[in-house]
Amino acid sequence: DNLTYVMQTLCHESERSSKRGIAFLANMDHWTLRNFSVGYCLQFMLTLQGRRVPVKVRSFLIVNPPAWFDRLYARLIRPMLSRNFAKCVKMIREEE
Repeated sequence: DNLTYVMQTLCHESERSSKRGIAFLANMDHWTLRNFSVGYCLQFMLTLQGRRVPVKVRSFLIVNPPAWFDRLYARLIRPMLSRNFAKCVKMIREEE
C-alpha cells in the first residue's frame, strides 16, 4: 500500500532515517468519521509500528484531530499500540 511504499522509499533514500527512524505527521484537517475504518486503521498502526515494514517511527504527530477523535483513540486505537509506540504519539491541536 501507499504508506508501506513511502516508508520503505524514505529509508532506502536516507541512511540516517534508516538508522535513527522517521517522524510521521498525520494532518486530520477536514477529517470525518466516514474516513475511518477499523481494518484500515489496524493495518496503518501495524505498519507504523514496524510490523509490516522494517522502519522505525520515532514520532507520530496527529495534527488537528477532530473533537470526537480523542474518544476513538482511547477506546479503539490506543489498544492497538505497543506501550513504547504509544509514547511516540502526540496530538497537536490547531490552537497550540
